[in-house]
Amino acid sequence: MDYLSPIFNETAYCLAVEKLLGITNEIPERASVIRVMMMELNRISSHMVALGTGALELGALTPVFFASEIVNEFSISLNRHLDFA
Repeated sequence: MDYLSPIFNETAYCLAVEKLLGITNEIPERASVIRVMMMELNRISSHMVALGTGALELGALTPVFFASEIVNEFSISLNRHLDFA
């Protein structure tokens, strides 16, 4: 389970609600593109955390700092600080 990417859960919930309400055709293309961009940036930051913590388990400390800096940059640029829900 990936605790760093609740944006995927929120997107699945939004898509389900839109489908239940029957408004899937009324969603602007821009909103769909923004959703995909948010999910991809979140996926990249999640991979960086995985790489950093994997390196930490092998005894390397520096990659954790680099990975956390990249994750923080993504979070700040998205105006989200790992608290999506």
